[in-house]
Amino acid sequence: MVRHVVCFRWKEGMTPEPVAFKFGPDMGVNAGNWDSAVVADFDSIDDQTINSAHLEHQRVITDLIAPIRADRAAVRYEAG
Repeated sequence: MVRHVVCFRWKEGMTPEPVAFKFGPDMGVNAGNWDSAVVADFDSIDDQTINSAHLEHQRVITDLIAPIRADRAAVRYEAG
């Protein structure tokens, strides 16, 4: 299993709602944490790569995330 974790920092004043995957805002306990994260599990790296290239995935990024994203970080790792 491959776990893909993406963290975002939003532009000032933005509060996006979840669209898909497992998504959640930071609890605000520690200063300096990222604002929110989305976690997606895939059976293989090939499946994750196919998903990343999917037109609907790209549309969500372009239309919903990019306009309010200030920064992004991602990690992929073998899970379980």
